[in-house]
Amino acid sequence: MIRKILFTLIFGVSTSTANAYNFVDYGVGGIASYWTYQNTVNPSDTYTNTVFDPFIFNGHQAVKFGDPSSYEIVKNDGSFFHLYGHGDNTSNTAYPGNISLGVITDGMTYQTDPTSLTSLTMVRIWDNLDATQKAAYNIDPTLTNLLLFVGFDAKYTSNSQNAVVESNLSGTFPDYAVTHLDWWKPGVGNIIDTDVSALTGVIGTRYNLVSYNITPSSVPVPSAVWLFGSAIAGFFGFNRRKTTQQ
Repeated sequence: MIRKILFTLIFGVSTSTANAYNFVDYGVGGIASYWTYQNTVNPSDTYTNTVFDPFIFNGHQAVKFGDPSSYEIVKNDGSFFHLYGHGDNTSNTAYPGNISLGVITDGMTYQTDPTSLTSLTMVRIWDNLDATQKAAYNIDPTLTNLLLFVGFDAKYTSNSQNAVVESNLSGTFPDYAVTHLDWWKPGVGNIIDTDVSALTGVIGTRYNLVSYNITPSSVPVPSAVWLFGSAIAGFFGFNRRKTTQQ
């Protein structure tokens, strides 16, 4: 099932910089936009997220992101990203409260699953991580203004990834294990999507963005809406089906 995201925002730890980024700049598109990802080890293993089916949901203009069997109900209005619920080919379910995000800061966190309260996501401005430690991820150094979305699971304790993803931040961090790492590029969306072993911190399956097409929103028709990104469901985000690795 697509990871549920952005249910309840909580205050983040102290940030390392005054820099601010806006969620809506990271993968903006209208209906029929798509993002396809490929397993770096097994090229036959791919998945695609699309933007489809604009509709009114609980009085809100929205679109579906994912595929008909599992999707998020969202809208990007150009200033804020709104998340209203999720659904599948049988029904739609509203999230408790409407979530709207605009400017984000380095180190901010949000709760990802209010039903279990075991999942937490942190957003890092990639350039602010310790340069020596982040080199282990083998990210193209020419890419700029990247965001790193880090998934934590409270059912496990900290692993080897925690020191890296929390580098150059001040404050006290919860003793949760890192389980996902997703990199986002402005104007494109989620470009790298990885699983991490909760027990060991070893990076497992890695998916790279191999093709995408971002269609413009119809302006000024609100029903066309703007969608934020390809996966936040790893954050971030809107993402492939994932399970915590042990």
